[in-house]
Parts: sequence; C-alpha cells; structure tokens
Amino acid sequence: MTITPLGFNIDGSIGLQHQLVANLSATFDWRSQEDSLRLFSGSKAIQGLKLKIQELRQRFPEPWLAFLGSGDLHHLTLLLLETLPEGEEPVTLVLIDNHPDWFSQWPKYHCGNWVSSTIQLPRIQSAILMGQDSADIRGSQFWLSPYEAWQKGRIALYPYRRKSSFLPLKWPKAVPSVSKLVYSPLGTTVRFNTLAEDGPQGFFEAFGKRLMGQSIYLSIDKDCLCPENAMTDWDQGQMSLADIEWAIKILGQTCKIVGADVCGDIAMKPLAGFFKRLDAGRLFESHQRPQDHERINEQTNLAILKAFKSINTQELNQCPLSHSSC
Repeated sequence: MTITPLGFNIDGSIGLQHQLVANLSATFDWRSQEDSLRLFSGSKAIQGLKLKIQELRQRFPEPWLAFLGSGDLHHLTLLLLETLPEGEEPVTLVLIDNHPDWFSQWPKYHCGNWVSSTIQLPRIQSAILMGQDSADIRGSQFWLSPYEAWQKGRIALYPYRRKSSFLPLKWPKAVPSVSKLVYSPLGTTVRFNTLAEDGPQGFFEAFGKRLMGQSIYLSIDKDCLCPENAMTDWDQGQMSLADIEWAIKILGQTCKIVGADVCGDIAMKPLAGFFKRLDAGRLFESHQRPQDHERINEQTNLAILKAFKSINTQELNQCPLSHSSC
C-alpha cells in the first residue's frame, strides 16, 4: 500500500514536531484558521478548507495519512471523508478513540458529533468504534447518540475495558455488536464486547479477518492511549502504542486502506471564545501544557507513521514493535 503522509498545521502542534515534519510529504500552515476550525466549525470556514483539500486531492492522488494536531480538530475527518476520490466505495470507518464522537447535535462539524454525519454519507456503509472508555458511553449519553444506527449495526461500539452501561428508558430488541442485553422496568443494561477481554492484539486479528478485502478509512485519536504514550487535550484511555501499531499492521494487511488520519496532540494556545471554552469544559482552565508533551507525542506520531509505511501483504508475524503495555 502506498500512502501519502501530510501534516495540517492548524493549531501549531504539528509545526513544532520537526522530526515528524521532515518525514512527511508536505505540511500546510493553516494557523490563520485555527480559531474558526477548532472544536467546531461554521459553514464558511469548512467550505474554505474544503476547497483547499479538494485541490490537494489533485496534487496527492494516493491515499492520505493526515496528521491533524489536537483532538479539537477531529471533525476534519468528516471533511476528509467527504472529499475521498470517486470510486472509493463502499467504505467502512474504523475509529480508534477514547470517545465515540457520535452525538447527534448541532453543529455538523463538531469534534464530538462528526461520526453521526459520517454514517449519513452515501459511500460510508458502517462505522466501527474501538477503544472508547470515556464517560461519553455512559447509558444516559445514548439519548444523544445515533441510537437507531447502533441498534441496526451500522455503528458498532467496542470499548477498551468498560464492560457495561445502563440505558435508562430504552429497551433495544437486539444490537449486533454487544454480547448481552439485560432488561429491567427502568431500562436496559448493555454488556459490551471489549478489546481487553481477549487482548487488543487478538481483537484486531479477529476484526481483520472479518473485514478482509474491504475498503476502510482508519481514524486514530491518541487520547485512546495511556499518558506514557501520548498527552492530549482530552481525558485519556488505557491502550498502548503497541496496540495501535498492531491494529495498523493487521488492518493494512487484510483491508484496503483508502485514507487515514491521526489527532490527539496538544494545541499551543487555549480555545478562542467563551462558547467554545464552555462547550469543551475548559472555561476556567489555564492551558498549562504538560512537560515533555511535544517529545512524547512526536515519538508516537513517528511510530504510527512507521507502522503505516511498513504495511505489506506478507503473512502475519509477531507484533512489529515491542513496547510495554500501560
């Protein structure tokens, strides 16, 4: 598989990772649009960026591996999916993230909402969400989720360790991706299939076989990783870098990756505007960035880049790189 690694330096985080930039095909400085794009974006900012991305699609026709910067920009994945070259269909979105990013709310281009819009795209046949352990998959949050799509199997949810959630006043008849439904007069307890049960590597191997030969778009938010492997703007999960490397290797060997992106760095400055800070729960934060975050995030980005570059069609061997679990 040939993939073109690109950097979108919107919040300043990618531009500071000099070793990463040196290994990318190109990096684009769009910092002037940071305030209008971070967390959520209006139609004017999105349309302007969409034109730029469509032009870049002509310059770089191979599948992209786009480094986006902070998770505040994860909704740009929707834009990248909307501008995929014609003929790349049907496509399954595979999202590895500590959050589902699936809430059915306004606005459309929001880092917590974009998955709901993604599954409405004609070329997207399903979305598989892996590694989610955040409070966003508590039962009460399902009232804001694309509930019908989840029930019908168009969205599958596989947390990392969270085994269950109670859904108040909801009684789904069947959900293909869950292991068990336990009903009560007040609602339903959902028992999830998790990555940690059989080990993430075994989970990804099984999923690689299930998706064999299919076209996928792989989106990775580093907030799924433990702090030893990434430092992000959001609450983090417990996965290790080795888990992510293995997922890339397996999915790259069994599927056709038509595009990919990576986010989960730390932006260089606070969110602009009262409403965005309120929405993100950062109204009173001082935005003190953790020490050594740039080195840790860059090393993880480089490892992810290396994993994509090393994808081949050879028979599966042991885990490509050795990293201790968290």
